[in-house]
Amino acid sequence: MFAVSDVGCVREKNEDSVHIDPERGLAVLADGMGGHRAGDVASRLAVETIINQLQQAAHGHDPQQLLQTALTEANRAVYQASRENAEQFGMGTTAVAVLVEQDRAHIAHVGDSRAYLLRDAKLLQKTEDHSYLARIEHLGLEAQDLIQDSAMAKMLVRAIGIEAEVSIDRCEIATEPGDCLLLCSDGLTDMLCDDEILEILTASDISDATAASLVHSANRKGGPDNISVILICV
Repeated sequence: MFAVSDVGCVREKNEDSVHIDPERGLAVLADGMGGHRAGDVASRLAVETIINQLQQAAHGHDPQQLLQTALTEANRAVYQASRENAEQFGMGTTAVAVLVEQDRAHIAHVGDSRAYLLRDAKLLQKTEDHSYLARIEHLGLEAQDLIQDSAMAKMLVRAIGIEAEVSIDRCEIATEPGDCLLLCSDGLTDMLCDDEILEILTASDISDATAASLVHSANRKGGPDNISVILICV
């Protein structure tokens, strides 16, 4: 596993949080919501809560249920903290977590931080953005064109900590030798299209230099947001 988190070229502080635990096959990435109070607090609390929940779980438990419980608890923790401190009221965060066990990768997420699968030189997005733009995709291109360049396009319809309860998306991947999982915040995907990401991922063997190259490429295009990347070779 390789992880990089960068403030970018414009923001004054990094509101993203990442954590990797190769021994346990755990990786978590969260992006504190820009424009909201204490986004950095929300992302850090969410990541810490998810990791603690997963590390304390007994071996042999259903990994999908573990992730469900972990993200549910993270939502509760962020929501409660936002209401106990006026300076943190309204804070929220995205979250994407991966638990790798043997030949399976289990993913859970809320928000628009993404998980991709790199296999046989093809990059497949395995999560669905919980944004207004993604929600109306089924309405067709005309509806997308109306908002894709507006602030509404990036507004989240789901996030950790905004409401007392949150719906969590989960999926399971049967992994193959040579697979790589990419977790990233929208600071990367807003700057680089999937083809550009794929080109970097396949330029050489996956390493910490690959993660750094992704961040560098996003910053070269202006880096208006924090950029976080986790790469998991399975």
